Amino acid sequence: MSSMAQGMPPTSMPPRSGAMPAWLCIAIIAGIILIERLPTIGFASLNVDESAYLAIGEAMLRGAVPYIDIIDRKPVGLYVIYALATSIFSDPIIGARILGLICTGISAGFIFAIARRHLHESRVSATLAASLFSCFAILYGGDAAQYNVFVMPFTAVAAWIVFENLARLSRGEPPQALRIGLSGLLLGLAMQIKYTPAFEGMGFGLLLMAAGWQFRTSLGAVGLRKLTVGLVLMLVGGLAPTLAVAAIYWRMDQFDAFMFYNFTVNVVRPVTDYAPGLLTFRMAEVLAIAAPLLGFSFRFANRVRAGAVTFPVDARWAQLGLAVWFGAALFGALVQRQPYLHYFYAVVPPLALWSASAMIGRAGLLRPIRWIAFLIPLAFAGYAGGWTVETYTHGSAYLPREIAQTLRAERVRSLYVFNWFGILYHLSELPSPTRFTLPTHLLRDLEAASFEFDAKPEVERILAAKPEVIVVARPFAGNIAPDRIVLLDAALNRGYCTWRTYQAGRDTVYLYQYRGIVGDAARACREIRDQGDEAHPSDKGAP
Repeated sequence: MSSMAQGMPPTSMPPRSGAMPAWLCIAIIAGIILIERLPTIGFASLNVDESAYLAIGEAMLRGAVPYIDIIDRKPVGLYVIYALATSIFSDPIIGARILGLICTGISAGFIFAIARRHLHESRVSATLAASLFSCFAILYGGDAAQYNVFVMPFTAVAAWIVFENLARLSRGEPPQALRIGLSGLLLGLAMQIKYTPAFEGMGFGLLLMAAGWQFRTSLGAVGLRKLTVGLVLMLVGGLAPTLAVAAIYWRMDQFDAFMFYNFTVNVVRPVTDYAPGLLTFRMAEVLAIAAPLLGFSFRFANRVRAGAVTFPVDARWAQLGLAVWFGAALFGALVQRQPYLHYFYAVVPPLALWSASAMIGRAGLLRPIRWIAFLIPLAFAGYAGGWTVETYTHGSAYLPREIAQTLRAERVRSLYVFNWFGILYHLSELPSPTRFTLPTHLLRDLEAASFEFDAKPEVERILAAKPEVIVVARPFAGNIAPDRIVLLDAALNRGYCTWRTYQAGRDTVYLYQYRGIVGDAARACREIRDQGDEAHPSDKGAP
């Protein structure tokens, strides 16, 4: 056991004074959360996965069963959240993000509470920790209504409970068995949004066991028995939600589907189909975003290692808890084998807490204001810069709403989104022609391999049905299977013409409309009319 965990008397320096009114702490944290997130809350798509979750949430309200009637590979809890957003809000896209914003506020609140109660930091330092979390979490996909945003409140509350019981154990007080069990249940519920919180649960459980062993003498038989009961309840609580969902599918005689789309699909999925250069860029992006927080966290660790900062016993165990939290979150990101930014969202809370301690907490800088004045605007600038690049590359985030408005106005009856935003189905109020929820599921061989189905016949079936409008973004991404492109071009030349085009940054979005006239699909539908072919009402206003 490291010296940090040893039972030294609490002779450390007291937390720095920093009398800040509670209302001001709340206002600062809430202000940062809202200022960053409100400008993009109405974007049609902040993350392509949102369209899949929304499609399944809406389908569930119509009686569809996930993994059977409509396909994706996330736990059902995430789809329930989107079903809730659809039920409550007139615009479920914005509604789901409002729920995510509330979750971010709850997470920030418990990060503040951990800093105050368990790390013995001042209100100023705790407010900074919550603010850094809010700023940097958005750079890891915290603006979208993604699983990581919804998982974090459960994890933060569970961490708070675990740290509270570590403090009790360090003082020789018996642990709160029911609350430890509650922490397991919270993580179990989070696992029905994404299974990665299982790693935090295992880490926290092992840390409680280590603390029980360290303080076994002062705890006595009664305290150790309560700890054992708490750990058993934690395990049961962690497994209960998943077992309950599995039992439902068992009763429906669909247990194999549940197991496949929850577990098997993530094992058989190939590592990646991205070019090595793109993978390197994405990992560099992950590290670049974390670099400021990592720098201050290393500074904090070095000062602690050098003995320049000491802590009470309970705060030492809380620091170990942060290390376990960080390690489990990092492992949960890496084990997914894809360097997507939102996978690394969960590492931000420990880094934010350490960074706040390094700047104005126990290991604080002499002149922290200039660093704070640099770091928080840097996060804002990074987010704004990211969206500037995204708009330049792929066009306005409101473009799907504009195209959907056209489809509704022209009373289009059937739609196939070949390789663009799947959210267009919801926005245009048209059904998807396939039960696979993302266009990429049918286009990337990696996705087809993970779902263990032959995607090519599915694309052939959709094209053979002659959807009235097909939406295609060009140029094509390098990971789209060439034979899917061949199928598309052949179908387009058998009866489609170019009805609308939209510039989307460096991409061009084509809307091809079926007219049943064989020829080059690059022909404009208006040209066909001018050549004497049958006119179509939707030609009015076409480019």
